[in-house]
Amino acid sequence: MLKNYLKIAWRNLKRRPGYTLINVGGLAVGMAACLLIALFVRDELSYDDFHENADRIYRLNTVTERGNRTHESLHMPAPMAPSLVREQPAVESAVRLYQLYRARVERGGETFYESGFFVVDSTFFEVFGFPLMQGDPSTALKAPYNVVISQKMAEKHFGGENPLGQTITLKANEYYTGERTSYTVTGVTRVPQNSHLQFNFLTSFATLRTSTPNDHKESPWLYSAYYTYLLLDEEADPSEIESAVRALEIDQRDIPGAALEDARLDYVLQPIERIHLHSNTNDELQPGGDPRYLYIFAAVALLILGVACVNYTNLATARSARRAREVGVRKTVGATRGSLAGQFLGEALVFSFLALVVALGLTRLALPFFDDLLGRPLSFSYARDGGMLAALAAAGLAGGLLSGSYPALFLSRFHPTEVLRGDFRLGRRGALLRGGLLVFQFGVSVALVAGTVVIGQQLDHVRSRRLGLDAERVVTVHARDALDNSYDAFKSELLQQPGVEHVSAASRELPFPVDRDMATGLAPEGVDTGNERGIMDVNTLMVAPDFTETMGISLARGRDFTSGDRSEREDGRRPVLINEAAAEAFGWEEPVGKTFTEDGDQIPVIGVVKNFNYQSLKTKIEPLVLMPYMYQEDHVMVRVQPGSLPQTLEKIQATWGQFSDASFDYGFLDRRFEIGEPGDIALLGELAGC
Repeated sequence: MLKNYLKIAWRNLKRRPGYTLINVGGLAVGMAACLLIALFVRDELSYDDFHENADRIYRLNTVTERGNRTHESLHMPAPMAPSLVREQPAVESAVRLYQLYRARVERGGETFYESGFFVVDSTFFEVFGFPLMQGDPSTALKAPYNVVISQKMAEKHFGGENPLGQTITLKANEYYTGERTSYTVTGVTRVPQNSHLQFNFLTSFATLRTSTPNDHKESPWLYSAYYTYLLLDEEADPSEIESAVRALEIDQRDIPGAALEDARLDYVLQPIERIHLHSNTNDELQPGGDPRYLYIFAAVALLILGVACVNYTNLATARSARRAREVGVRKTVGATRGSLAGQFLGEALVFSFLALVVALGLTRLALPFFDDLLGRPLSFSYARDGGMLAALAAAGLAGGLLSGSYPALFLSRFHPTEVLRGDFRLGRRGALLRGGLLVFQFGVSVALVAGTVVIGQQLDHVRSRRLGLDAERVVTVHARDALDNSYDAFKSELLQQPGVEHVSAASRELPFPVDRDMATGLAPEGVDTGNERGIMDVNTLMVAPDFTETMGISLARGRDFTSGDRSEREDGRRPVLINEAAAEAFGWEEPVGKTFTEDGDQIPVIGVVKNFNYQSLKTKIEPLVLMPYMYQEDHVMVRVQPGSLPQTLEKIQATWGQFSDASFDYGFLDRRFEIGEPGDIALLGELAGC
């Protein structure tokens, strides 16, 4: 019986190719959209689940309350992890990570600048489950100046050669890694894209102890700069470990200069699988997601599939008049209402199956475009995603049955005598239902369009409000250790090139995560910091003259830097700029003329810049102090004239070659802010713009 229904259904579909194409196409587009969204949602939910002991890995976070201010940080003192391993049996292992950001890499006579350089404990592969493709996980990170590289870096810098045992020149921060730049490759690992921890180079923690023994032996409880992850045993209670950490912190309050008496510190163990979607601090290693957007995307997927099913129902019902005579003839020769309903449901199932096949092809074609929207690749495998495909097939078939049930019941109830006489009507109830379905379809379409417009307006508002600078037409060039103190000459030569408007430099490339290295202990004038020394950590950024003009940052009060502000002064009064958030945080109504004290030196405030975003777009703009560069510039920014980017970029590269032998490693500031957006926000923005 079923085979007969399907044969008849297939014959009817072939007779009406236009109708079949419209129905299959509509359902296929709806299914493909659902599958793409399902892939995105699955990817967001799968972050860090590849670790073998993912359910037992926790990151240690700090929440500091000082007065009416609360600050969450991911940085811990160096002794915290080893102390917990020694004193808490429930802590099986721990690993510390210190981020060195970019490194200058020299290999085969070429120079590159690579990101993702971390100093880690030898227990890294004991805690985490990153697959080590080459090397011994137990020894790869034990000796000083050993380095484990990612598979991507191995392919880039070694090609088809075996990298194990070979040396590579890495230069990051001499203060932490010493003057030696020759590292031995002891391992190659694969870094899954669904990891919140993305890296290219891992060097051993022993490198720090070798190069800076006085600063990094296990006693500096006053210096919090290490991401700390714990591997707990299966019976461990995370709340008990949190209490143990608090007790350990209390034991250190007697350290001279700790200044912890004015603050309340709390510690939270965060499961590694919850970091991506449920953590949003300023010092996150990667921009996180937002679970609310997953609900939005899931709702959109269901609405799209619902509209596709309603569209099928309306089209099938609209064709009822053409099929009424067929129903009448079949009933005359003995067909029952049930058999007719089964036939029409069979057609719906065939439609659904064909639509599913087409949807898989559409998904394959759309994946590259979807990946570009997200900024990361989504994997899709028929073997690995069999469960998801089965669920989609079940949903599609269920949708086909539901959407085909009304036409089946509607057509099968026709009376043969009325149909054969041509005296039949669709009925008021049927008209009302079809009208209701059309209203639903139209309403959902309007809601989706209105939603994308509102989302687009909100994202545009957030971007324009939070940036506070002009990120377009700004070329960024990585210049650390590359210009040999010839920045001024390089800048002068660039400004002579047609198409170049402004040139400046900074110690960090915007936007960047805040870490302990960019915080400076300053004593702001007239501010009660709650400790005896009057010192508070303030985010600082070293900049060259013309920074605000190059970046399109507005000056709210006072004056900007001049070339003379870069000089070392005998009285130590090297001026600074602050942002509006700093003036507000310090309670300075007239900030120009106020001073900071640093190591006994008075630092005057000469101006206030309007708030601009120097971190993730999802974070609140924090107080910032801009200090004039005194030494070598790290990142050069070049603003070019409108409509001249391609030819001006060539001139910038040619000028670079006159001053440096290093590779021309450049980027675009607006693109960096797009990359800094989490994938869900970027996807919403692109969909809103479509």
